[in-house]
Amino acid sequence: FFCLCVDDGDLTASAVHASRFDYKSRPLNCMQAPADTPSSELASWTPPPRPHRRVLHGRFVRVEPLEAERHCDDLHAAFSADPEHLRWEYRFQSGFATRADLLAYLVSIETSTAAYYGVYVDLTTGKAAGLGSLMSIDQLHGSIEIGAIMLAPSLSRTAAGTEALILQIRWAFSLGYRRVEWTCDPHNAASMRAAQRLGFSFELTQRQRHATKGRNRDKACFAICDGAEWAAVDAQQRAWLEPTNFDDAGQQRQALSTLTAPLLRCVAAAEPSAHSNANGQPSGAPLRQRRWSEDEDEVRWCAGWVTPPRPVRKTLSGEYVSCVPLTLEHAKPLGLAFNTMLDSPYALWDHLSDGPFPTRESFNEWLGRQSVSTDP
Repeated sequence: FFCLCVDDGDLTASAVHASRFDYKSRPLNCMQAPADTPSSELASWTPPPRPHRRVLHGRFVRVEPLEAERHCDDLHAAFSADPEHLRWEYRFQSGFATRADLLAYLVSIETSTAAYYGVYVDLTTGKAAGLGSLMSIDQLHGSIEIGAIMLAPSLSRTAAGTEALILQIRWAFSLGYRRVEWTCDPHNAASMRAAQRLGFSFELTQRQRHATKGRNRDKACFAICDGAEWAAVDAQQRAWLEPTNFDDAGQQRQALSTLTAPLLRCVAAAEPSAHSNANGQPSGAPLRQRRWSEDEDEVRWCAGWVTPPRPVRKTLSGEYVSCVPLTLEHAKPLGLAFNTMLDSPYALWDHLSDGPFPTRESFNEWLGRQSVSTDP
């Protein structure tokens, strides 16, 4: 997709994700020129199941389904090794000062239907020292994200911490997902490096994607897609985990980043910033709101951020056109206007998520659903 981003009056557009949507059962790839005819058909592909409660076993780590009460003590002790909560600065949540605060958070995500959380148990100590999730679960199009990752200092930069992420990525592809994503704040140098070290190729940065902790936050997007791309990344991840790649002291002989670097389709470094947070870490600019007057011809800036309302059904009138809320009354005139599109299977509809429609009835049924939808 394309987005228009208002940034101090600068109006620009940027293009997005490879294989993000399974439109018409074939992948789109922003890194290749688009074809004029259907390609890479996915006739035999079926949407994968949601992740479920399952233990993932590795050589260095075990990934267990989150149980808030059982894992809270270990996680609180492990996270307490970072008393200034520096590792939480790029998370939407802040660090948790007390066990009760952490427990309340764990309880809230334990039964989440939007994401599946796993806890990382270091096999050397038998203690939980991190957690992460499979989230942004899009079964219809076969896309999923590994995110909300938090590693305690004891698990960071260790084979166990890396293997935990590999196990979750591998599980996502084994379930049948076509694409696994990694997203982060582009100022978060550690996360940007980690993504590419694991074999994720950089795709783009979505500007002004989030408003969090009083600041603007951009969103850097990485992905691994199935097929030959995942097979190559998987082979190098497995090669890195081989016992022969570690010496008697447990130190790696060959870095994972060395193995995966040749596979990356596009790379990116952390973005510099003129702004920093209270801990001196690079961050986005403080939020400010562009507000319009009632007659929509005057613009002013104000401090802070006010969450905008959802769009409402409203007629927008211009010099050449009026945009009116869609209703079923538009079925007939639109059907006539789209007559050639309705009858041509590979016209404009072929590049949209819906259609073509074999009959007027099917078109009217689709239009009826759109006229009462709240998103879009």
